Amino acid sequence: MKKVRRRLVSELGKSFNDYGRTIYVQEWEEYTGKPKIWYEYNKQKILVKSVRTPLGIDVRNLGKTRYI
Repeated sequence: MKKVRRRLVSELGKSFNDYGRTIYVQEWEEYTGKPKIWYEYNKQKILVKSVRTPLGIDVRNLGKTRYI
């Protein structure tokens, strides 16, 4: 049986959003080169996951954690 290891957000590729804040990118869009799935910490140090969809950006709070 294979042991599953939790991944830290900081293990993902690091980039910056338009406001100069650090984001951690899990997946890039193929044609536009924009982040498709990314994570960032808000001002309250809560991890936020953002997913770019054809209808907009879906944002979910993951809580005070370092793991994805």
